[in-house]
Amino acid sequence: CIENLSQIESAKQLWGLENQKHAGAVPVTADLIGPTSYIKTMPQCAGGGIYAFNGLGANATCTISGHSLE
Repeated sequence: CIENLSQIESAKQLWGLENQKHAGAVPVTADLIGPTSYIKTMPQCAGGGIYAFNGLGANATCTISGHSLE
C-alpha cells in the first residue's frame, strides 16, 4: 500500500508540474489514471482500503489506519 501511495503521489506531482497547478489543486482519476496517463491502472490496496488523491501539498491517503506516507 505504501508503494502504491508513493506511486500516486509521484503521478500527482508530475500532473501538477506539467499542468501548472497550484498548491491545493486536486486531480480527478482521469488526470492520473489511464492508458495515456501517469499510471496505467488504479493501484489497489492489499488490505482493501480506498485511496484519496488529495490536493497538491497533501499526501495521497488510504482509508486503512497505518497505511500512510510520512
